[in-house]
Amino acid sequence: VAAPLLFLAFGVEYNRRSGLLSRFDWRWLAPVSLAVLGLIWTDGAHHLFRVEPALAQGSLFTHLRFTDGPLFGVFTVYAYTLIVVTTLLILVHYLIANHLYRLQIGVLLVGILIPWGTSVVTALGWLPLRLHDATPLTFGLSNLVMAWALFRYHLFDLVPVARDLLIDSLQSGVIVLNDKACIMDVNPAGERILGMSLTQCVGKPLFEALPIPAEWFKLAAQSSPLIQDFKLYPAGQETSYEIQISSLQTASGTVIGQVVALSDISDRIRVQEKLRHLAITDDLTGLFNRRYFSLLANQELERALRYRHNLSIILLDIDYFKLVNDTHGHLVGDQVLNQLAQECFLGLRAFDISARFGGEEFIIALPETDLDAASQTAERLRARAEKLRVDTDQGEIQITISLGVASLSQSPGQTLNQLIDCADQALYQAKNSGRN
Repeated sequence: VAAPLLFLAFGVEYNRRSGLLSRFDWRWLAPVSLAVLGLIWTDGAHHLFRVEPALAQGSLFTHLRFTDGPLFGVFTVYAYTLIVVTTLLILVHYLIANHLYRLQIGVLLVGILIPWGTSVVTALGWLPLRLHDATPLTFGLSNLVMAWALFRYHLFDLVPVARDLLIDSLQSGVIVLNDKACIMDVNPAGERILGMSLTQCVGKPLFEALPIPAEWFKLAAQSSPLIQDFKLYPAGQETSYEIQISSLQTASGTVIGQVVALSDISDRIRVQEKLRHLAITDDLTGLFNRRYFSLLANQELERALRYRHNLSIILLDIDYFKLVNDTHGHLVGDQVLNQLAQECFLGLRAFDISARFGGEEFIIALPETDLDAASQTAERLRARAEKLRVDTDQGEIQITISLGVASLSQSPGQTLNQLIDCADQALYQAKNSGRN
C-alpha cells in the first residue's frame, strides 16, 4: 500500500534539483495511503477490497484466490497513477540530464521497468504461473538493480549534487561540447550568454551560437586550456568575455569533447582601461605624462631613423608662472595649466604627441615634420596662448609662453634625450630674448 507513495517520494526528491515538481509535497498523500491500509486491515468486515477470498491449491503452492472489490479498482488506479507519474519524472530527468549522469539514471530506469514489464505480462495473461498478481515478486529483483545503481554510481553522493549546484549557480557560462564541437550541456549562465535555452542549444554547433574562430578549438586540443578574450554585442551593448577552452580526454589521451567557460570581464576591462588611462596621463591637464610621452616619442624616433623621415620636438614653458602661483595661489595656477592644455593644443594633428613635461613645461613630438614646419607650429601655439584669457575668481589672467624647437633635420642620428636637450637650449634662448 505504501510502495506507490514511497516510489513517488523517491522520484520527487531525486528530481528536485532538475525543477520537476520541485514545489510538490508528496506527504499530502500520506493520509490516503493510511486510509487504504486501514480499509485493507478491516476488509473482513466490509469486503470492499476482496470479495469471497479463498485459498486455492496450485500446481506448485497454495495461493489466495478472490474477486476484486470496488475499492481494489480505485486503489489500482491511484497506485498506478503515482507509479506512472514517478516513471515519467525519472524518464524526463534522463532526457534533460547531463550526459555524464545518464548512465546512472538509465540503470535506475531499468530497475523501474522490471515491475512494469511484469504488470503488463500479468495483465495480458502471459504468465505461466496461476497467480493473482506476480508484480510484487519482481520488486526484489528491481530493488537489487536500483541498489546496485545506488552504490555503483553513488546516485545520492554529496559530490555530484554539490557539483551540479555549483555549476548551475556559477556566474560564468559553462558549455559542454562533444568531439564535433556541438553543444551537449549548458548551465543557466551559459543560456543567458547564448540567448537560448538548453533545449534550443543541445545539438547545435557552438559556432552557430557564438561568433568565435574555429581555430581556437584546434589550438585548445593541442595546448589545453586555451584562454582568449572576445566581445559580444547583445542588444547593441558591448560586453567583453574571457573564454577558456579545455579538452575532455580519456585515460588514453583521446579527446572526446571540450568544456568552454565564459566569464564576463567587462568590469575588469573597464577598470584596466581606467588604470591604464591614469598610468599614461597627467591628471591635471589630461595630456600624456612624461613617461608615456617618452615611450611614444622613442617609437616615432626609431621609425624616423629607420625610414629617414623627419621628427621635431617642441618644448614650451609658461612665462612667469611662479608669479601666477605666488600672486593668485596654486589652484589658479592649476586652472591656467589646464586651460592652456585644453585650448592651445587643439590645433595639433591627431598623430602629434603632446604631454605635460613637468611643472609648467609641456612637450610636443611632431612626426614627419622638419624644422621650418615645426617652427610654424610653435608660432601658432605662441599666438594662441597670447590670446588666451583665463577667467578666475580673482579676475582675468593673461599669460604668454616661450618655446624651443629641435629637429632631426638639424643633426640626424640623435637620441630622444639629445633632441629634447636641443629644444631645451632653444627654449632657454627664447627666455633670455625677452620671453613670448
